[in-house]
Amino acid sequence: MYNGNEPVVFVTGIGQTWSTLNNSDGYSWNLVPQKKEIVFKDFNLKMYFKLAGVLLRGLVTLTSDSDFTKAEPVRDLFAALLSCCVVDENGNLPEKVNVRIYGARSFAELRNINLITGEKCSDFEKSMLRRIYHDIPCKELAEKIGEENLYCFNYSPFSDIYADADALHEMIKKIIAKHEGCKKVVLVPMSMGASVVNAYIDKYYSDESGAIDGNYISKIISIVGAWNGSDGLSDLITFNIGDDFTERLGTLINEKYAKHLSKFKEKQIEKVFASLIDGVVHSVILRNTSFMALVPKERYNEVVKKLFSGTKDKQLLSVLEKSERYYKAQCNLINRLLSLRYKCSVGVYFICGYNKKFGQDSRDFDFLSLFKSAKSVNSDSVIQITSTAPGAWAVPFGEALKKEGRYISPDRTVDVSGSPFRDTIWLFEGQYHEIGSNNTALRLAGDIVTGEVENIDDIYPQFNKSRDISGVNELLQKAKQTDDMISLPLKKREAVKTAASNVIKMLDCVENNPEYDNAVIQALKNELSDILI
Repeated sequence: MYNGNEPVVFVTGIGQTWSTLNNSDGYSWNLVPQKKEIVFKDFNLKMYFKLAGVLLRGLVTLTSDSDFTKAEPVRDLFAALLSCCVVDENGNLPEKVNVRIYGARSFAELRNINLITGEKCSDFEKSMLRRIYHDIPCKELAEKIGEENLYCFNYSPFSDIYADADALHEMIKKIIAKHEGCKKVVLVPMSMGASVVNAYIDKYYSDESGAIDGNYISKIISIVGAWNGSDGLSDLITFNIGDDFTERLGTLINEKYAKHLSKFKEKQIEKVFASLIDGVVHSVILRNTSFMALVPKERYNEVVKKLFSGTKDKQLLSVLEKSERYYKAQCNLINRLLSLRYKCSVGVYFICGYNKKFGQDSRDFDFLSLFKSAKSVNSDSVIQITSTAPGAWAVPFGEALKKEGRYISPDRTVDVSGSPFRDTIWLFEGQYHEIGSNNTALRLAGDIVTGEVENIDDIYPQFNKSRDISGVNELLQKAKQTDDMISLPLKKREAVKTAASNVIKMLDCVENNPEYDNAVIQALKNELSDILI
């Protein structure tokens, strides 16, 4: 059971750190700036001419049989448009960018700190903790172990992966120093956060002792972690498109623009988009080891050969050097995790979603459906299962294994029997990458933190179904309000109470059943539909 002496450190994913321009409190973004006041802030007349030139070349390419796009103008343009996201040779973002880092301050402390200004505040809605709870649905865990025992390590997604590893190491040491009797912490990496933890292990792991410097880690609980990158990202940066690229593109963009798109030839559309993606890749993505760490080890040599070959750019060479180190860390990951487990008693756990195509049902990553892996790779719509569950194996999407067994999913698409962590891997079929709407998965993570669950034989089935409880808490709150509505007929109040009770029972069930779960939620919605609250 949880003894209160092992604080929990969440390690955030790709879009969970917010930034602002210095002296511009109202401007904020979590991945790339979207407001024109930020994007075009430093544009001069010369840059507007460059923008016009790129647009003109793209239009001419679309309306002819030739390719009039040129790499350098497009790369220069994107470097300017995304200047807030471009790091220098030392991995530092521009001075004008203020990244909101939480540091070694507990949730209890962050409750009273303003997200924008960094100053003390009493308004929770403006606090750093409000932002964290928006990104990480962990209120139940906070109530269970106390906000004073929860921390959040965050970082800019545009960064040096090993600088992030150093920052994590220093933060862990500060947290331990703050808690009397504390010797270790629990790490909970999410999505991209797993690559930061992998870099941390690589940087501070000792082959001689089989431990991380300080031996500060008690458990590693991975939630949809990108331990071996994403095939979708590799397809994106190498422009490895699917054979239905143009058709899929038309379904993703505004209907009005899709009609115009249909007037052009597929090959010309592909040339223009290849140029645009090349611009983003060379001006931003290749300049951050944080993104290169998301390239799967099986795809690494392909990516390097295509995108780094012959480069003399000092910054790219620096990124390449660190990426080479991280690639080796990916190759050694399973052995190192096993060493930590057996030599240092570090618990290693993985919670994953599977049985979705890349981009399927995605809100922010639907563009991944444009690329080749979307038709074959078994994923949670963003990361393939072989990355979120190291050592697991999956057949191409739409196919099935001919055998069955304890460690094979009921739909026979995933086999975890070959993973050394097969007894501490939990999988949710049809679960989208953003797992926050699945309270069962979140409770599972919390129960692992507290020691109530140690392996797949404890309470939760290894293979489960997805669940979406978005908006359920609001429904239950409305249902509770009907108790005091005397004007409502008793029969109606009892019907609402029964429907709410069924929802609560459903939420407490650790075995998800999407059809039943959705029906119970809908029943409560129906009872409340004619009540104005």
